[in-house]
Amino acid sequence: MDSLINGRALVTDFNQKCLQLMNHTHYKFTRRESEVLILSCYGFDIEAIASLLHRSPKTILKHRENARRKTQLRTLMMVATHIWPLINH
Repeated sequence: MDSLINGRALVTDFNQKCLQLMNHTHYKFTRRESEVLILSCYGFDIEAIASLLHRSPKTILKHRENARRKTQLRTLMMVATHIWPLINH
């Protein structure tokens, strides 16, 4: 039962972080871009993210590139460093 409650808390936290990124007035990330960015920040690789979101790795790369382009930063690491404070305040 505790693992179920912890799982729900984790999903709730993840959803809240996605909403925070989606509602950030400057970037206008889509839900999927937000999900991909957050999972990338937590260290998931492209294959793992693709598996979790039931998408192809190529689609995940496209979402990451779209999010990177919206921030006008050159690398995913720069994007992750920039958005980390937005999702962890």
